[in-house]
Amino acid sequence: MSYVANHLIQLLWIAGIAQLSDVLANVLIPAKIGSRENLARVTPIFRQIFWSHWFFIALVLLLFSILSFLFAPFLAGGTSAGRFLSGSLCVFWLLRTLTQLFWFDRDFRRRYRSADIAFILSSALLAAIFAIASLRGAS
Repeated sequence: MSYVANHLIQLLWIAGIAQLSDVLANVLIPAKIGSRENLARVTPIFRQIFWSHWFFIALVLLLFSILSFLFAPFLAGGTSAGRFLSGSLCVFWLLRTLTQLFWFDRDFRRRYRSADIAFILSSALLAAIFAIASLRGAS
């Protein structure tokens, strides 16, 4: 395996750690932002949809993390399928970065500035790592 491929695999392992950190954040955030109190005012179906979506987002992030740890050589290998999957993950994290920057409430982001910056940096780093992996070996 080449020097570049070895370093790309290490970057993908870092991506796995970052995504696992996002899973942990998704476990801790509901209490921090008062989800139970805020959701007590909505209909049961809305509350159920919210919690099921939150669960599935955390599950997807966990699967992304596992993918980055266990299949880093595949993601870094330069095959069409590996490049496509890495490119898809790049798009996901790029859109997540843009969502943080332009969609979420500015006052809320200011109130939790350190968390806001951490999410922006994390998702931008993930987008960059997967962009590098997706472009490897592309002709």
